[in-house]
Amino acid sequence: MDETMRKFKGKTDIDATCHTLRRFYCTNLADAGTELDTLRRMMRHSHIDTTVNHYLKADPRKMKSATTAVDDALDL
Repeated sequence: MDETMRKFKGKTDIDATCHTLRRFYCTNLADAGTELDTLRRMMRHSHIDTTVNHYLKADPRKMKSATTAVDDALDL
C-alpha cells in the first residue's frame, strides 16, 4: 500500500498517506450520517475515542455555517 501511495503522490503531487485515506473515509461516512459506534466498528477500533480523536476531522465550511446559524438564531 505504501508503494501505491508513493506512485499516487508522484503522479498527482498530493501528499497523502494510508492514514490520510482512512481519515477521509471516516470523516465522509460521519458527514453522511453514520453513527459513531458504526464508524468505530468499520474502522476496527476498540475504543470510540480513537475514532473521534484521531480520524474525524471538522470541515471548516460546516463550522462556519454552524456558527452563522447560531448567530442568526441569537440575532447577533
